[in-house]
Parts: sequence; C-alpha cells; structure tokens
Amino acid sequence: MLSMRTRGKNALYYIRGTVSLGDKRIRVKEFSSGTRDADAASHLMANYETKLRHQLMFGPAVLVCPVAELVHQLELPGKRQSWGLCAMGAGP
Repeated sequence: MLSMRTRGKNALYYIRGTVSLGDKRIRVKEFSSGTRDADAASHLMANYETKLRHQLMFGPAVLVCPVAELVHQLELPGKRQSWGLCAMGAGP
C-alpha cells in the first residue's frame, strides 16, 4: 500500500510504500508528487499504484505504436533515420 506525506518548507506531498499482489512485491522509494494539493497527489498515487498492480499481474508493459504512424514514417520520402523508428518501437 502506498502512502503520502508532506516534507520540507514547501509542503510538497511525497509518495512511498509497497505494492503487493500475492507473493510478488514492488517497493516504491519515496518520490515527490510535485504538488501541494492533497487531492492531486492522492490521484497520482492511486494511478501509480494501479499501474504497478497491473505490472505485477501481467508483467512489464509493452509500448505499441499505432500502425498508421509506422506506415506514415515508412512512406516518407528520403532517407529514414533508424532512431526515428526505434523511438516508435519498430527498430532494432
């Protein structure tokens, strides 16, 4: 379970804790939410915990680029840079 608290003079909210599912655990080192708003920090914490729980259930996420964008990049005239396709997830 993740928790949040304020630290320092600027009273930013910090998030830390552990997310577990069965015998699997992910320890979250303390990090700044970047906000002083408790509702915004709570929303960020809930979203982050959900992402970690999904990672525990399904494994690491894979970034998949839209096929249309890949086709568009391949049809561009001129020499294509391999890093451009790698950034889209299609390169080596």
